[in-house]
Amino acid sequence: AHKLLLRLRDIPDYTLKAKYFLGVVAFRMGKYKNAVLYLRQHLEQTPENPHVLAKIGMAYLHLGEIVNAREACNRALAMEPWHIGAKWTLGCAMLEEGRTDDATKVLRDVLAEAPDHLAAFHELVRIRADQRDWEWLRKALRAEVAVHDRLPLTSERFDPVSGQAINIRPRASTRERVSILLNTLANSEQDLVPLILDAMNLTSDEGLRFQLWEAALQESA
Repeated sequence: AHKLLLRLRDIPDYTLKAKYFLGVVAFRMGKYKNAVLYLRQHLEQTPENPHVLAKIGMAYLHLGEIVNAREACNRALAMEPWHIGAKWTLGCAMLEEGRTDDATKVLRDVLAEAPDHLAAFHELVRIRADQRDWEWLRKALRAEVAVHDRLPLTSERFDPVSGQAINIRPRASTRERVSILLNTLANSEQDLVPLILDAMNLTSDEGLRFQLWEAALQESA
């Protein structure tokens, strides 16, 4: 893809798109400096593009250039306050800066708009674990299990960036969140078996009950 895009870059009708996708390919290859270079070249002709700015922000984040990452995301959000990618990267940048409270607010915003964003949920759980807020995590586990059966198997959420509906699976996402919480609580050195068995009573879904039962067996082993 990289070789073909380099050839397309020299054809005027394809130059703009080629620069964008060269940036995407460079990012996938872990060449983050090249990703920033190509994406910034793309921005020279399309400066009002929050999607590209969000990608530049993530590339900067991988490079450890936290201030540049935050600035790129803030520029993107100034254009589109609902941009999930920019918010996610901004939250990660704030965590790197040690601004835990600000990052938590941003990550909650991400989940409010995209409940299926498991990476944001995982970061919130990690923050609580670092704070040793085991009670919050225990309540979160019960809440996730309790809501599972009331959720539809499939649903849609509107993506304002693409202007299209995205298919999501709310129950599957909830089971993933339950797994994240169980794995995190397993490191708390607390007796989780009563908590897990109690949570089993909050759902009639056999798949989720089996997931919880397995976790209880591992804890009691």
